[in-house]
Amino acid sequence: MFGHVTVVRSHKGELLGCSESPSQVAAAVTPLFYLTRRGVGEERSEEVDLGVVADRIAKAWRRRGSCYVNLRDKWELDGGFWGLGEPAELVNRFLRNAGVSSIPVLDLYKSEDASLTRSLGSVAKDFGCGAALRVVDDELGVARETIERMWDAVGRLGLQASQIDLLIDLERIHLTQMPRHRAQILELLSEADRLFPYRSVTIIGSSLPEELSAVVPEYELREFPRLERRLLREVRSGRGGGRPVRGGDYAATKPEFVETNGPFPHISARIIYTGDESTLVLRGCSRQKRALEEQYLALSRSLIAHGRFHGDRFSWGDRLISQFATHGRASGDPTTWVAINTSHHLAVVAKEVGTAAEVERM
Repeated sequence: MFGHVTVVRSHKGELLGCSESPSQVAAAVTPLFYLTRRGVGEERSEEVDLGVVADRIAKAWRRRGSCYVNLRDKWELDGGFWGLGEPAELVNRFLRNAGVSSIPVLDLYKSEDASLTRSLGSVAKDFGCGAALRVVDDELGVARETIERMWDAVGRLGLQASQIDLLIDLERIHLTQMPRHRAQILELLSEADRLFPYRSVTIIGSSLPEELSAVVPEYELREFPRLERRLLREVRSGRGGGRPVRGGDYAATKPEFVETNGPFPHISARIIYTGDESTLVLRGCSRQKRALEEQYLALSRSLIAHGRFHGDRFSWGDRLISQFATHGRASGDPTTWVAINTSHHLAVVAKEVGTAAEVERM
C-alpha cells in the first residue's frame, strides 16, 4: 500500500530535500513527518511555530502521496486556528485541506490520553485514511501485553485493527542489540498475525553513530553498515512468509538530531552519503580552522574521487555536489547540506523499493 518509510523532521533542510525529490521518488517513499519544536534560541512563539512547520510540510508534500504525521512534542496553544482544539488533529486537518494525504500517528504510550486519541480517531474516520500506532523499543519485550494495549488504542480511536499501520520505531540500532531486536520483533509480529489483523507493519531505525566527530577523523571517509537493512532482511527471513514487512529509517540524520540556531563557532562540514549497504561519512574540521565553504568543496571532491558517487543525474543533491566540485565553489550552509543528504538518501531508498518490486514480479 505504501512505500519505504523515512522519518523526516519538520526542519528546513530535511523538508527541502523532500520537496526537491521527483515524482518517481515520492511514489516509492512514505515520509513519517515528526513535528518538533525548534531548538534553543528560537524567538518565535509556539503558535507561530506550529503553523510554520505545518505549512512547510504542506509545501513539501502536497499531492505527492501518503505520509504519516506525528507531533513528537507537546503543543499547548491559545488563540487563532491553532487554539481551536487538539494540535495533532488540527495539523492533520490543515494538511488534508492543503492537499496532503496525511495519516495520523498515535504513540502507543500516549494511547490513554483520551482527548488525543479521540481527536486522531475523528480525523481517521472523517478522511477514511486510518491511523498508525507507533511502537517503541521498550514495548517490544512484552508482546502479549503490547497487543492488548494496541486493541485498547484501536477502541479509543473508534477504528478497526485492519485500519491500523504498525510503526515499530527502534530509533537507534546497535550491532550488539540486533539479535534481541530480531527476536522481539518476530515474537510481536507472530502474536499480531494471530490476534491483531493490522493493515501494514514497518520497522524503522538508524545505525549512524551518535558522535560522528569521535569516529570520523578530519578529512577522512568512514563507512558504517546500514544495520536497519540487515535487520529487515533477518526479520523477513525469520517470518518465512506472511504479510510483508516494510523498511524504514531516519534518512541521513541521527535519531537524536536537533536543529538549533547558532552561532556555532566550532561546527564542521560533513557529508552523510547513503550507499547500497553502508553510509559514507566525510567530515571536515572546525570552522575556526577553515571556512565551511572550503571544507564542503574539499569533501565534495573527495567523495567523487573515492568512486562511490552516484552521478550528477541520480538526485537533486547529487547534482549540486557535482556542480560544487566542478565549479570550485560550494555552499557553506549546513541546512543546504542536510537537504542534499536527504535528497540523495530518498533517491537511494526509492531505487531499492523499485528493485525489490522487480524481484517480486520475477
